[in-house]
Amino acid sequence: MEFFSILFPRGSIDSSTEAVGEPDFFIDLNLNPIFSYLETSRPQYAFSSIFRVPLQQDDDILYRQTIFQDIEETNVYQSIARFSSSMMTVRDYFAMRDKLFYSSQKQRWFLDGVHLYCKGLKTLETDLDQVHLNSSGMRAVKQYLSSYLSSETFMALQAISTHLLEELTNVTYAISIKGSRITVQHLQEELDYGALIEGIFSKFAKSTGSPASSITPDWPEMNHVEVQVLELVTKLYPELFMQMADFYEQNQQFWDATLLRFEHEVQFYMSYLEYIKGLKMMGLSFCYPQISVAKVLECEEGFDLALAHQLQLDKIKVVTNDFTLHPDERILIVTGPNQGGKTTFARSIGQILYLASLGMPVSGKYAILPLVDKWFTHFPRAEDMSDNEGKLKDELVRMRNILSRATPQSLIIMNESFSSTTLQDALWINRQVLQRISQINVLCVCVTFIDELTTLGPNVVSMAGVVDTNAPLVRTFQLQRGPASGRSYAVTIARNYRLTYEDLKERIRE
Repeated sequence: MEFFSILFPRGSIDSSTEAVGEPDFFIDLNLNPIFSYLETSRPQYAFSSIFRVPLQQDDDILYRQTIFQDIEETNVYQSIARFSSSMMTVRDYFAMRDKLFYSSQKQRWFLDGVHLYCKGLKTLETDLDQVHLNSSGMRAVKQYLSSYLSSETFMALQAISTHLLEELTNVTYAISIKGSRITVQHLQEELDYGALIEGIFSKFAKSTGSPASSITPDWPEMNHVEVQVLELVTKLYPELFMQMADFYEQNQQFWDATLLRFEHEVQFYMSYLEYIKGLKMMGLSFCYPQISVAKVLECEEGFDLALAHQLQLDKIKVVTNDFTLHPDERILIVTGPNQGGKTTFARSIGQILYLASLGMPVSGKYAILPLVDKWFTHFPRAEDMSDNEGKLKDELVRMRNILSRATPQSLIIMNESFSSTTLQDALWINRQVLQRISQINVLCVCVTFIDELTTLGPNVVSMAGVVDTNAPLVRTFQLQRGPASGRSYAVTIARNYRLTYEDLKERIRE
């Protein structure tokens, strides 16, 4: 049967794609909380490496997007959830089997697990037959599943396991206990005293409206009496228990590797859809971005996904923002008052571009995004006191490394870079860096307190924090295209530190 993958359309990672490991931008862009949550939501599946391999082809991104769209449909999602649950139960059966000592008991747990495996696959096939699938990945799953279930291997596995379970349900025996001696023999035709007693006392039972649930012991290991009884029963039905032993020995490798891979890979999609479900219920929008070959960057109502998830838990409203860069606009300068949402806004752009490269739905009503090959962030770092060269040199070295590796398809996000030096020096350094970024033609988002950087050239776009003129100390967390005035920023700082003309006069009187 043909091998397939629902993560990579060619069945393996593109040789041109390299895992990005644990780069600084995962921390700077607040991606770690997102990925950590997804990984811990399904600890039994190891898919963390997927988040560190961005796709480099727009066709591969579209491949995943259509799978997300299929799984997002309620019926498809529920059918896969049922399938995953049944496979987890199968593993639980085998984990219990491995803890047991007696061979006949181990064989029965194995038989039940195989039967549940067959049932889970048949149910998945029935469910997928009742839905319409658009993605080539999910259609491949359906086709492969149908082919596998009609194979001689699976049909024999299902037939034998079903037959053995049916035969085991027909096993009956009578136990005779005399002192310390136990005798087991074939059950003869006689009155069922258990049913008779139950019928007599049934009128005294209190109706609960639902059948009594069975009690399953936490530890299924048998005691010495049960072991002796089982050994005697196996002698009463030697052929059946020999068949069960043969089934156990011959079918240890019954798992289908491709369907096992599907069950593993699909958790990548399921976990993320679960993650954003609550945010959708809050009224926040998600979309499947269009990949732009013209280097257009556009998003309507984007937001920081990690922050939104935290605000959702705290029941706080999430503020969204729009942003646009046309093909001839490559540098976005973000200014405004402190704690006005500038860094969060820059992070959200980086997040959206990275999640889009994984084929995921991203925050926003609508998005057109370029395909990024490398992500770079230049955020403030804690000063290393053992480094005699100082913080400024560290910033310069990090920026030099970024510029030496960046390409016209890369993204650089700068957050108040070179703020450790004087204003005049910071202005000069930032100008040199942004001029070099313009020469490389890199996409750049620069958060800064230096308003003069917004007028560097025609490829520079200014976005400024919106300040409520009636309440300048209250943060709106909104940003919009427009020149940076700097006045609202200065007034806010002055009021915050009681340095306005009115504040100073009052303090002099004191």
